This record gives sequence, C-alpha cells and structure tokens, in this order.
Amino acid sequence: MTNYYPTLTQSYKSVGGYTQNVGVAVPTASVSKWELVLLGAWIASFTVGLDAFFDLKLFDIIGAITIWRYRSIVLCGFKEKSKTGVTLRWVSIMFSIGVLIAILRVGEPIFVAIVLLRLARLFSYFSALLIFRALPFNARQLRIVIWIFCGSCLAQAILILLQEQGLVPLFWSIAEMAIYGRIYSTGTLGLNHLNQVLFMVVGLCATLSLVFTGRARRSLRLVIVGVGCPMMLFAMLVGEARSGLVALAVMSSIIAIRMKKLILIVLIIPLSIVIDASLGLDIQARISNMWEQKFTQRMVPGLPGAETIEALDAPRPLIWRKSVNRLVEDPIILLVGAGFQNYKGLGAGGVAAGHNLYLHVLVELGIMGLASFLAFLMVLYRSLKSGKHDSADSSRIKMFGLTLFITLLVLGLFNESLYPQRAIMGFMGFALAYIAVAGHRGWTIQPYQRVGVH
Repeated sequence: MTNYYPTLTQSYKSVGGYTQNVGVAVPTASVSKWELVLLGAWIASFTVGLDAFFDLKLFDIIGAITIWRYRSIVLCGFKEKSKTGVTLRWVSIMFSIGVLIAILRVGEPIFVAIVLLRLARLFSYFSALLIFRALPFNARQLRIVIWIFCGSCLAQAILILLQEQGLVPLFWSIAEMAIYGRIYSTGTLGLNHLNQVLFMVVGLCATLSLVFTGRARRSLRLVIVGVGCPMMLFAMLVGEARSGLVALAVMSSIIAIRMKKLILIVLIIPLSIVIDASLGLDIQARISNMWEQKFTQRMVPGLPGAETIEALDAPRPLIWRKSVNRLVEDPIILLVGAGFQNYKGLGAGGVAAGHNLYLHVLVELGIMGLASFLAFLMVLYRSLKSGKHDSADSSRIKMFGLTLFITLLVLGLFNESLYPQRAIMGFMGFALAYIAVAGHRGWTIQPYQRVGVH
C-alpha cells in the first residue's frame, strides 16, 4: 500500500491523480488536538485590534508561529498550478509592486517600516486561506473551527454590550479618539465602527450555518438564535453604521431566496425583542436613529439620480468624484497606482481612503492590480459555489459561506471590506479563513481520494 499523506514536517509530494481530480497538492496526514488549538487561537486573535507593540498586532505574532509551523503548505499553495495558486501569485506580485511604488513616492523611514509590516500581514492573510484550505480537517473538526468563529464574535459582542453599559471601559487612548472624533463601543475590534459590521457578518453567518446543520440540540439552537444572534445584531448596530443595515438586508435576501424553512430566522425577531427589553439594548431606537438622521433628514425631494445619492451621503460620492477626476488627469497613477497604503498619494484633495473596495484597489495598485484582485475574488467565489457537498448539512455550510462572501462584495461598494486598509486590520485574514473552512472539501464523506493504493 502506498501512502501519499506525508507528515506535517514533510513537504508535499505531488500525485498526478489527486492533483487532476482536486486541483491542489496532496494534504498532510492529520490535524491533531494541539494543532487545532493553535489554529483556533489564530482565528480568535484576528478579532483583537489592540496593538501589541506599535503597529504590531497579536494576530501578527500568532500568525508568524502558525505559518512557520505550516510553512510547507504555504509554499506549496503559492506554487500551485490551480486557478487559486495562479491568481494568488499575481495578486501577491501586484501588492509587492504597490509597496515598491509607495516607498519610492514617500520614502519616509517610519512609513516604509509600516508598509513593509502591512505587506507581511497581507501575506499572512493569504497564508491563512492556504492553510485552512489544505489541512485535512474532518467534519467534526470543521464544526469546531466554525464554533471558534462564532465564539470569537460573540465574545466581542458581549464586550461591546458591557462597554455600552459602562461596566467595561473603552480601550482606545485619548490620542486615538482625537483622530476619529468619537469612538464607539467596539470591544477590541478597532477604532472604526465598520469593524463591528464586518466581523459580526462573519459571526452571524457562522452561527446560522451551525444552527441549520441539524447537529445541535433543539434547546441549544434556541439559545444560539435567541441570545447569540441578538447580541451580534446589537454589536453590529451599536456604531450606527449604515453598512450594518445594508449587510442585514443582503444577508436576509440571500437566505430567503436559498432556504424554504425560515422558522428559526423568524424566531430571531421576537426573541431579539425579549433580549432587547431585558438588557435595555435599544436596538429599535438605534435603527430608527440611523434611518431618521442618516436617511430621512438628508432626502431632498426632486433631486435626480446621482444628486440624490450625494444628498444622502455627501462624503462618499464626493470622494469618488475627486478620485476618478484625479485618475483621469494622471494616467500614470491609473496604470500603476499610487502605491500600497498610499491613497493620499493620489492627491485628491486630501482624501485618505476610497470608501469603495474596487476604487481603492484601482487607486493604490492600478488597472493591473485591480484586474488581479477581481480575478482572485472570482476564484474564491467559484471555489465556494462549485464545491461538491454530499449532504444537506454541508450544502448549508456552503450556502452561508456564499452569503458571507456576497455580502462582503456588496459592502465593498461603500467600504474597503476585503482590503487590508488601516481601519479594518485583521478582518481580511478572519474572512479568508472562514471562506476556506466553509468551502473545505472535508465536509464531504470522502474528502480526499487515495490514488495509487494497491
């Protein structure tokens, strides 16, 4: 009998039959309990936005340890001849070129150090995708990993609730507060309230995917839907970010289209009201405030098309118009970009961020960078959509993975949802890890084909 499953300390051995059927290199032998602990700690650390040392985060440190542990998997993943490997290499090349351009344009030592750290962090995000995608998790281990996603987001949601109640202080300094003007209760997710929306989208999708797999007891499902989901909904809306309403609308629409039995989702509404009343979360008041102050009061009758949008949210359309005008004026930036983490280098009236995923990539990495990034997103989408699942449970896991991904693409119209911008450090790795787990072939009964066995 020929064994094509090397240990974690060995490099991959290419097997033609496996590669032809699955499209990637043969995975390692197994995932032990302690390796699962390490991977779980890495996932949880992505939700801790506090600096460990200057711009260095906790997930940078744990990520470096984990990547070194699985270095052969990472190297093999970047060398793959599959579509994922090819697009990942191109995206990595474009980001590396973007860093060189940013260094040439700015050149300040502190800026160079920060940009190089963020490039290394970006490669750690890609490594998370490759590691979680390649390791041979079984279905039980995959559910444990998804529970870690749920628990990490729920822990932050509880922390946000305690901060709102005044029981836990905010963790951000006065200097940081001066930058943003107002710091919402965000737990340790980061200064920008967009973090709450993005992380809680993952938390809700992960939680509902477990609820609908039928593996949890009915009483546990009730607790998850009746307590966990309202907590995360509250955490999403506490910052009064309109992206939260957009995310909920997109998620609800996709789930309603794809599923026929919505009884547990319907239960979220009355149970949320009960939790809201008992804890004084004021979810309804926050939604009403967002609608009243950020939509109703800004609506101007008689304005056509783009003018209506600009009236509803003057900063974003203004930023988009200034950025596009500068790109037209400077074809060189349009071609090669202003450089990674150097949106200000566009010179669009002091604009520091595009507030649009696709525009932001275009400005910083140029046309080729945008094309590579879109190709990478397309490969991720197709890998999720085309994954073979042999049970209702696994297909629902995939469905909620797609729900997350489509929601992020829609939110990308208004924010840098899948881009390693300063305000959302850590989220890209968190999201890519979840996408890898949701689309993992370990959900099938026979995830790995043994070839060459006699």
